[in-house]
Parts: sequence; C-alpha cells; structure tokens
Amino acid sequence: MGVISDISVICASTVTIIGIVDWRRTLFAKKRADLAEEVLASFYEIEESIKYARNGFSFGHEGLTRPGREDESDDDVRRLRDSYFVPLERLDKKQELVSRIYALKYRYQVLFEAEDKPFRILNSIFGDFNIAVRKLIRESERPPERMPQQQAEAHDRRCEEGEDVIWEANAEVAGRPDPIQPKVDEMISMVEEVCRPYIASTLPIWMRWWRWCKDQLSRLMER
Repeated sequence: MGVISDISVICASTVTIIGIVDWRRTLFAKKRADLAEEVLASFYEIEESIKYARNGFSFGHEGLTRPGREDESDDDVRRLRDSYFVPLERLDKKQELVSRIYALKYRYQVLFEAEDKPFRILNSIFGDFNIAVRKLIRESERPPERMPQQQAEAHDRRCEEGEDVIWEANAEVAGRPDPIQPKVDEMISMVEEVCRPYIASTLPIWMRWWRWCKDQLSRLMER
C-alpha cells in the first residue's frame, strides 16, 4: 500500500505541476496577444491620424494656435503660415494617442523580443513634420519675386520639399516621391509582422484555417 500511495502522490503532484505550467503558458500567451492587439490598433490609429494631418484641405479655424501669429501684420503671410501649421496642429491633438504608443514600447520589446524600430520611425516622421513646418514658415519671410533668380529657384525647391512632407497629394501631383508614406508603410508592416502571429494564435482553429486559405488565395491572385 505504501508504494501505491507514493505513486498516487507522485502522479497527483505531476498533474498539478503540469496544470500550473499550462496555466502560466496560457496566461502568458494571452498577455502577449492582448499587447499585440493594443499595439497594432494604436499604430493603425496613428496611421490614420498622419493621413488626416497631411490632407491639404483645411477649415478656417485651423492653424490659429500657431505661436507668434498675433505679431504678424501681413495678412497674406499670416494665412500662408497658418496653412503650413495645420498638420502640426492636427497631430498635436493626438498627443494622448502618441503618449500611449510610446508607453507600449518597452513591453513591446520585452514580450515580443523585438526591436523598437517602428517607434523610432514614428519619431522620425514627427521630426520630419516639425522640420518641414519650420522651414516653410521661415521661407515665407522672403517673397521669391524679390530675390535673384538663383535664390528664387533654391527657395522654391525648399518650399517644395517642405510641402511634400506636410501635404500628401503635393508630391504625387508633381510626380515626385512621397517622403512620408514609405516610412508609414514600413512602420505598419513591421508592427503587423510582429503582432499578427500572437493575435492569430488565440483565434479558434476554424478561423485560423479560414485566414490561411484567404492568404493563399491572395497570393495566387497576385501572381
């Protein structure tokens, strides 16, 4: 009886340990899936925010928070600078979202063992916006018609570079490469590559099978 009792205890202990290990594994998988969903949704939201910020159409009340506009006497210059400031103003209204994204960075790195490149790309995009707006506001101080031809051409190039950054359609209409959208696409692609497998791992088997079939069909259609 003693041997049987010992075996029973060992078996019960083993089952308990296996159960605990499995429970911890499931809990950790859910934790990663929840984070993956939050990160991916947040990056999709900032993608839409960047797209809206670069919309060249603006309302009359936009751009009015630009610092220093009250000290400007030329109405035309003030309106032009206000229009340049609109994208920054729109992005500034998304500071809560941006802060939330940056707060996810370290958990993203730890739980997924991934690089923080998507976050660095996002930071560089915001840097591009700030530099472009400052450049455009500075260039608006000097009307090109009062410049020598060479300086006027350089002025126009600098303005084109800045406007290509802040307005999505500007580069496309002029036949120039978009300086922002490839960065956005790379950022989203990297986040999807890291996060989607963890989200998919929590889906029911039938849904995973359906997604696999859909992916295979899409690849066949691309050929």
